Amino acid sequence: MKSHTYTMTIFLSIFFIFPGNVYPSSEKPTTIILGVEDDWAPYCFLNKETGHLDGFTPIVVREAFKKVGIKTEYKVIPFSRCMYLALTDVISGCFNAAITRDNKNKYVWPKTPLVNEPLGVFSLTSKSRSYDASGQVGVYELLSGNRVGATLGYSYPTEILENSEITFEKVKSDSVQLDMLLRNRIDFALLGKGSGYYLASKKNIRDQVVDVFTISTDGDFYIAFSKATGNGEYLSTMFDKGMLELIKSGEYNELKSQLEQHLNMSTGDISGMQVDTNIMTK
Repeated sequence: MKSHTYTMTIFLSIFFIFPGNVYPSSEKPTTIILGVEDDWAPYCFLNKETGHLDGFTPIVVREAFKKVGIKTEYKVIPFSRCMYLALTDVISGCFNAAITRDNKNKYVWPKTPLVNEPLGVFSLTSKSRSYDASGQVGVYELLSGNRVGATLGYSYPTEILENSEITFEKVKSDSVQLDMLLRNRIDFALLGKGSGYYLASKKNIRDQVVDVFTISTDGDFYIAFSKATGNGEYLSTMFDKGMLELIKSGEYNELKSQLEQHLNMSTGDISGMQVDTNIMTK
C-alpha cells in the first residue's frame, strides 16, 4: 500500500546560466545555482514519469539555505557532469558527494553532511551463504578475483578502485548494476544500502539480493562547493549554520523519519517527497 505521509513542493523559476556564477568579493550571494544529481534514488533523482525532481536531499538543501536567507536553484544533471561543473564557476556546488582521497582538495567541503548512506556489497541471495558474514573476511578478500559492478562517475573508496585483483564492470547506473547481478554478469554490486534496497523493491527483486558486507559505515554525503566562484568558503559556512538550525528545530529529523518510513515500505515509494521544479535544460 502506498502512503504519502509527507509532501513538500518547491517551486523554482526557470533560469539561464550566464557566464559563470562568480560574485564580486564584496557581494555575498542571496541566490545560488547548485548542481543536483539525477539518478540516486531515493535520496535525489529525476522522476522520469513526472519530470520532477524527487527525494530527500534537495529538500534538506533548500531548507538549510532558507534558514540563512539564501535561495537555491537547481540544475539537474548526471553526477559526473555535476562534479565537473563544480570545478568551474558555472555552479556554486554539487550534491550528493562523498569525500575521497582524490577529491578532498578539489572542492570546499562543509562540516555537516546531508545524509549518511553506508556503502554495501550486494550479491544474489542464493549465493550469500557462501560468504563469511561474521566479519572474519575483509572486503578486499571478498572482492578479489571477482567481477564487481560500479556506477560511472560515482565516488568509491580509492583503495578499492586501485585494487588490481578486482575486475570492475563500470555501468551507467545503480539500476544497471542490479540487472547485471541478476543475470550473473557480475558477482557483486557496490551500492548504497538504502538506495540498493529501494531499487530492488522497485524492480520486485527484494528477496533475490542482499548486502553481504558493509564497506563503510561512515557513508557521509555532502555538498561539494566550487572553489572557482570565490564564495565556496562562505557558502560552506552558511550551509553549516542553516543545517545546525534545521537540526536544532527538529525539522531535519522529521524529514529523515519520513524518508525512513518510505524506505521501510514494501514498495519503497517515496514520491511523496517530491521537489516540484521547472527543471532547466542541460
